Amino acid sequence: MLTIALFAIMILAAVYAAETREFRNSIYAVALVGVGVAIFQLAEGAPVPAALQLIAAFVVTYAFNRTLLPKSSPREYAEGEMISRLVSLLFIVLSVVLACGIAAAVAPMNYYRYLLSLLLVLAGIYAVAFKKDIKKIVAGIVIAGYAGEALLVLAGEKQGITPLAGLAAAVLLSFIASRLIDRLGADITKIRELRG
Repeated sequence: MLTIALFAIMILAAVYAAETREFRNSIYAVALVGVGVAIFQLAEGAPVPAALQLIAAFVVTYAFNRTLLPKSSPREYAEGEMISRLVSLLFIVLSVVLACGIAAAVAPMNYYRYLLSLLLVLAGIYAVAFKKDIKKIVAGIVIAGYAGEALLVLAGEKQGITPLAGLAAAVLLSFIASRLIDRLGADITKIRELRG
């Protein structure tokens, strides 16, 4: 039941990241999805990917703040008040759940976890397919990557370092998107009209 609530929050955050007008809010929604995936990985018994996922969520948030926010806006970094409070609250909730043994009680019901992970992938693909702002497209790619990492944990990859690949891709995408925005603006239709 708690897994369903966690995935519901992550899916809503993913859709919010695609739909909000203020990109700073999209950044924090993407960070929420990353932290949620880290908590899910920890609950599934994968502490190494969970720790790496948490670090990746902070680094991606920092990279998005540094590269994709307009230069004139005030910058807030991942170590800011909102993120630290969110992480503290989510890990307290996870600790209580693990202490009560609820995660072990729902472990036999695996099928819905795959479905929820696929819904999170679809929320990321929604941003990629239907948004015209390159920043939203990058956020959708990162969210779909986070969901893919959750699927890998469900498939049994509990010792891997897969979040590092997602981190490298997200940081690279944010820098490429920053350069494109500087030259052509954030609207993807201008980029599609280029020849070459």
